[in-house]
Amino acid sequence: MKKVWKIFMSLMLTIMMTTTAFAEVNVNVKNENGNITVSGTSDHKSQNVMIETWNQDKKYYIDADKTDENGNFQFEFKTASNINYNGRVKVGGESKDFNFSTGAFIGVQEIKLNKTSIKLKEGQAETLTATIIPENATNKKIVWISTNPKIASVDDNGKVTSKSKGKVIIQAISVSERKKVSCNVEVIKSDGETDPSKSDEEKQKEERKRRKK
Repeated sequence: MKKVWKIFMSLMLTIMMTTTAFAEVNVNVKNENGNITVSGTSDHKSQNVMIETWNQDKKYYIDADKTDENGNFQFEFKTASNINYNGRVKVGGESKDFNFSTGAFIGVQEIKLNKTSIKLKEGQAETLTATIIPENATNKKIVWISTNPKIASVDDNGKVTSKSKGKVIIQAISVSERKKVSCNVEVIKSDGETDPSKSDEEKQKEERKRRKK
């Protein structure tokens, strides 16, 4: 009987060791302008999970939570810029080391448009091009806005589409520093008006032809 019991315990120990050996903890780190998200998965469902980060000998961020029913976890926190960090996640007796760096944040200083004013006939469209200064700005995302979409609208790519006669301002605004630049848009009636894309000389020639008639 004792021999059978020893065999049984040996078998159970082997199973436990095998299970532990195949346990996995996966970690992903996302950095958005110093806003850090550490997420991951593990084989340990609804278990305590702990995270710690440090720079050299200084502890930075420490927190604890539980994995969900699928073994997933996530931590969010802010960090200082231009520092290299080490980190470790512990869950269900397993641990996973990771590291990340927060480079210096470079803000938008200025936005330039290829045109500061345009004239369009009703139904015409033209795309404005925005240039971010400096080129290596951390967040170069821009939002386009029309002060009156009923006269002229603008899409996410800076394409201006005229709707009805009038004047409107199209603005390009940086998401991070809220830097702003504007373009004045005039929409004219399509009938009886010269083509705004033509040069002044061409427009004058057309005007003289009309007068001769």
